[in-house]
Amino acid sequence: MTDEHTPAPAEEKRSLRPATVVKLILAVLVIVVIAIFAGQNSERTELEFLGWSFRSPLIIMILGAALAGIVVWEAFLALNRRTRRRGDDAE
Repeated sequence: MTDEHTPAPAEEKRSLRPATVVKLILAVLVIVVIAIFAGQNSERTELEFLGWSFRSPLIIMILGAALAGIVVWEAFLALNRRTRRRGDDAE
């Protein structure tokens, strides 16, 4: 049984590793840069593509294009990994 007057063991202080702190600072900087970029590119722009036409803030179009590029790149990498894995299995 524990005594009510016995002090609880001191909790260990958890400190962040330097690499984690650097990543956190970089993430905050990227968010700040994106916020500034969005504020400066908020005017509405018209986009025409394959007969479609719509108006949207420029930042939405830029981020949409970047997102589409990331999706295509990730699909390419996944296909490349799959092809490489099949080649390894055949040997």
